Amino acid sequence: MTLRNLVYHNFAWKLISVLLAVLVWWRIDPLTREAKTRRAVAAAVSTTSKDLTLPVRVMAPAGDSRGFSVTPGEVTLTLSGTVAALAALSLNGVQAYVDATALGDARSGTADVHITTSDAVTVVEATPRRVFVERR
Repeated sequence: MTLRNLVYHNFAWKLISVLLAVLVWWRIDPLTREAKTRRAVAAAVSTTSKDLTLPVRVMAPAGDSRGFSVTPGEVTLTLSGTVAALAALSLNGVQAYVDATALGDARSGTADVHITTSDAVTVVEATPRRVFVERR
């Protein structure tokens, strides 16, 4: 079959199918764009942020009976999530802690502050990210 026969064979049906495809695309494309815009607006409206100040806890080895001091002793968090998730969030649902085992045998040092939250809430910012830990 030559190229000319390939193009012109059932040309009317081919033309109708292209026109139908264009009409379907012309109708569906604005609907999908509108749906994407609605989802983006709903996501922007339904999410919010919340500031929270928590004490920094120390996670120490089980056999270590000595105390620890943490400077600064509090961390300020900015949390983001849906209004319902932030309203349901309790102080037990968010924890800030340092891992004292990272100090090893040293008497003092700096350690990263680790934050645990529920899956529905994200931590946007935590200040400070590192604290000074000292064994007593």
